[in-house]
Amino acid sequence: MLIAKEELKLNLLTRDPVARLLFLNAFFVIAGYALGNATGGAATGNVSNFKNVFLFVSFAYLIARNKVVNPLTFFDSGFLPLIFGILILYVSIGSGANSESFFRTFAFFIPLIYVYLSLAYLIANFGIKLTLDGLHYSLLVIYCIPLISYIISGGSIQNTNIYGGGSEDQYFASNNYGWSATMYILSYLYVWKDIKFKKYTNLFFGILFPVAIVLLLVSANRASWLSMAVAMMPFFLSYKKIKIVYKILGALVILGFISYLFADPNSSINFAKNKSEAQEQNGESRFETAKVMIDHFNGEPTLWITGVGMFNFNTLKNKDVLHAYHNSYYEILFGAGIPLFLVFLSFMVFRPVRRYIKYYSKYTLLLPPLIILPFFESNLTGGQFLFFPW
Repeated sequence: MLIAKEELKLNLLTRDPVARLLFLNAFFVIAGYALGNATGGAATGNVSNFKNVFLFVSFAYLIARNKVVNPLTFFDSGFLPLIFGILILYVSIGSGANSESFFRTFAFFIPLIYVYLSLAYLIANFGIKLTLDGLHYSLLVIYCIPLISYIISGGSIQNTNIYGGGSEDQYFASNNYGWSATMYILSYLYVWKDIKFKKYTNLFFGILFPVAIVLLLVSANRASWLSMAVAMMPFFLSYKKIKIVYKILGALVILGFISYLFADPNSSINFAKNKSEAQEQNGESRFETAKVMIDHFNGEPTLWITGVGMFNFNTLKNKDVLHAYHNSYYEILFGAGIPLFLVFLSFMVFRPVRRYIKYYSKYTLLLPPLIILPFFESNLTGGQFLFFPW
């Protein structure tokens, strides 16, 4: 898989069936987006069915081949995600939510447990360090797909704003490029120093690195910008893999490009600035949607405890707001209520952030986008572009 022969341990991980199935599940999501967009949505149904079947087969393999290990040994969350998943299924049934809501809840529960148990298996057999190596390498390969598609479909790196249908190619949207570029850049910074590639592989990924930086900046995706800005704090303060002189040099180059974008009135930065100012005056759609739900919950206070059922958007029907939350955290808060929302935050945000600050910020930069990006998009169910339960 493009890794130099001396990287024998990483080869063992990438050849492990559990690791390969986990990688392929993520790969098919990104490839599925491209195929769906390329066919104008005609292939979306078939692609979705294929991904669901493949996920089921992957999960079945994990159980049938006795690959499940006790998560208490490796995660302080233990069985909490499993208990949480069962409870949200129960809440969705008890709320009287429709069948679509229940099946989407199931589509959140199964991938969550699958990813959790797969990571526990990999850490048990290969250790945290090697699992991190494999994770970063896999993400580098997966999220280079949108970057390559932008180039081969005729996208220009001289374009200062790719937001909007007229300036995007037929495979991915501007927010997809922003998310992909963020994940690629942060994965590359890890892989570049920790994994020895063959010369041509190094050249291939190295060429895509400036492409990722350009796409990140011209995507006009503010969530990606925020994620990268937050990731740069541990990058400069605690990340030990790159010398400070190279960090400063890279920052100066990027700041120079940002200045260039500011000078162009049609650039992504000025577009995002004008959009933010308009939303400040008129209201941001996600927040306006949340206000509707808050008013509804205040009218029936017990809903703060029970929620309305996961992925149940009936309250938003016939309202002059979004017909979904477009926010992974809102999905849990309004769908399952405050108690389960706090449980979710405990094992998906609070504990990972605490451990990241204490132990892992010197090794990896991936956590900030995994925490921040879901606030701007609903990525809970398996098959989403950036599946939240990593």
